[in-house]
Amino acid sequence: MEDFDKLRTVLARFAGLPKRRKTFMSVISSPRFEDSVSNVLAFLFGDDAHGTGNLWARSLMECADDSRSYECVSVEGVEREYLTPHGKRIDILITCDDCVIAIENKTGAGISNDFDEYARTVEQLAKDGRRAVKILLTLGDVDARDVPSGWAHVKYSELFAKVREHLGEYLEGANTDWMIFIRDFMYTVEILKGDSNTMDREAVDFVRGNYDNLKTLEKLRKDYIKEIRNMVSTLCERLNNNPHLHEVLSGKVQTSDIRFAYYSSGDWVSTYLDMPTHDNKTAVVDVCLDCEGWHITIWYRSEDEIVSVLQREQIGFVHEYGGRWSGKWVALARADFHEDIDSVCEKVINGVQAAMKIIYPQT
Repeated sequence: MEDFDKLRTVLARFAGLPKRRKTFMSVISSPRFEDSVSNVLAFLFGDDAHGTGNLWARSLMECADDSRSYECVSVEGVEREYLTPHGKRIDILITCDDCVIAIENKTGAGISNDFDEYARTVEQLAKDGRRAVKILLTLGDVDARDVPSGWAHVKYSELFAKVREHLGEYLEGANTDWMIFIRDFMYTVEILKGDSNTMDREAVDFVRGNYDNLKTLEKLRKDYIKEIRNMVSTLCERLNNNPHLHEVLSGKVQTSDIRFAYYSSGDWVSTYLDMPTHDNKTAVVDVCLDCEGWHITIWYRSEDEIVSVLQREQIGFVHEYGGRWSGKWVALARADFHEDIDSVCEKVINGVQAAMKIIYPQT
């Protein structure tokens, strides 16, 4: 039998490990993080409110072309989402005194853009004698075969290293407030890539010193998930064989076609009942089991529908949850984790009855 006191001590030590700090950049970022990063880069390349002049443009160019110094490069303008003649958009376009730079910024998605169209556009803009420079900026390594012909590949780690190398030359005129933000920006991107080693040494040493105990904890976690899957599976079977449930549903839906289904993905385990409405929508009575206990809820497969139903029924609360299972739902009932399965079954049936008053208000 596992020594639970020892495991509790290990967990207490784990809880005491320093956590990665939340960054300002991560808080304000849009759902498309790549767009937020591109916005910041455009500002750093073209707006001197931060007081570091051409630091970022110089550093980028020296990463893309190490055959010369770009200490005196002068940025004349920066545009985001520059529109090409055929309606494509270049992430960042930088116009300098002696070159025009197209930047395709990639922090996550695969490399599948119309690089030929981008190249033709920047080469046309550079027809006045300036050089056309095309740069693919990515978080990590890219197979050389995936880098378009004529494009220079620069990694963020290389760009940041070059910025830090030259930063001392620009500190005298730098805006202190913006320097804090720039540091935050680089830290955020490094976390995204996994380059920031803050906490890593301590975390590694923790695992090394508690490896066997952590393996025991992992086995306990897997056993726990197996247990809740069995519990939900049992509830699902009980519900589908319960005559009371069929009585509740009788007259509203074709009970022969309605059965609770079982769902499991990772540590998310539930049983749910799809209930067709009179207007061809689908309401779902969902029963989920987690560490807090049983949750009996109703939600619609159309989020707009759940909002209109709530307004119609004047229900004053709606829960929202994010991450992988984003959406809106209404709580119908709760049950304790260790509550008798037959008792949970009755609460679910009562929840179905409550749900039917919302789904079929005129009948």
